[in-house]
Amino acid sequence: LVLLCLLGATVGSYALIKYNSIDREDLVLGQVAKGEPRNFLLVAPDTRNGHSGENSDTMMILRVDPEADRVALTSLPRDLMVEIADTGELAMLNSAFAREGSAGPQNLIDTIDLNFGVPINHYIKVEWDSFQEVVDAIGGVSVWIPYAARDEHSGFYTEAHKQCVTFQGAEALEFVRSRYLEVLIDGEWEHDPLSDVHRVERQKIFVMRAMTEALADVKSHPLRVAELVDIGTSHVVLDDNLGIGDLKRLGDQFSGFDASKIESSPLPVDPWPENENRLVLDEAGAEPMLNVFRGLPRGEIRPQLVEVQVLNGTV
Repeated sequence: LVLLCLLGATVGSYALIKYNSIDREDLVLGQVAKGEPRNFLLVAPDTRNGHSGENSDTMMILRVDPEADRVALTSLPRDLMVEIADTGELAMLNSAFAREGSAGPQNLIDTIDLNFGVPINHYIKVEWDSFQEVVDAIGGVSVWIPYAARDEHSGFYTEAHKQCVTFQGAEALEFVRSRYLEVLIDGEWEHDPLSDVHRVERQKIFVMRAMTEALADVKSHPLRVAELVDIGTSHVVLDDNLGIGDLKRLGDQFSGFDASKIESSPLPVDPWPENENRLVLDEAGAEPMLNVFRGLPRGEIRPQLVEVQVLNGTV
């Protein structure tokens, strides 16, 4: 996201050349008029462990409202159980992406619309390599660590306790992707029972911190733009409809933007009764937050969620 904003804000011959080198996906997306709010689906795929297809490791929806100067961000847990659009079966949300070619992104977009009623107007896929390279390029990203933490699966470990820690690229990647995080409390390592929920929250916090530090770094070192644009354009895929004008407007939207002003809301979820390691949407609790991304008032409730109880059926 930082790199796309930089690309959009620095439209010149170099940026245009790099823009033209970006890979594209031909997708069916929601159409909006110029100046209207837009939802961007940001996806980072998981290509580890020899997957035959790509699962979506991280999924975020960014809503940009240029008229209201408003930006909202939410993450979708990969372990959320939903109806998959192309099969009608109940499965984890991240499995919708595991299709050949553009069928994966399209199926994920359709699945999000089907289950959440949120239209997607633009699609951005970013490889995790670019995340690591950007963090290294800006000298690391600092986050607050309340407890010493580890993940024996990924190798992540920090002794930090109630202090701010600057993570470099490789360690930052381990931190935001950790799915088996344990924290040290009163001398005992405790597993996080809501690991996927807290994982997406860590990712949102880290993205906002990275945006703040990257944009500040570019202001202090303008020549750094070319390096960051190089990193971004070599590891990103965009939808066919996201033009250079759209990126320029996106760049203008974030020029001088304070990342702390992003409206970041967690998606209310509950453990799935059949498997506590999976999640289900808290539909009533999620309505106000999802309405932000639907362009509806927070208090509006979809008709299908209204329950009518007949207490006395006599005439």
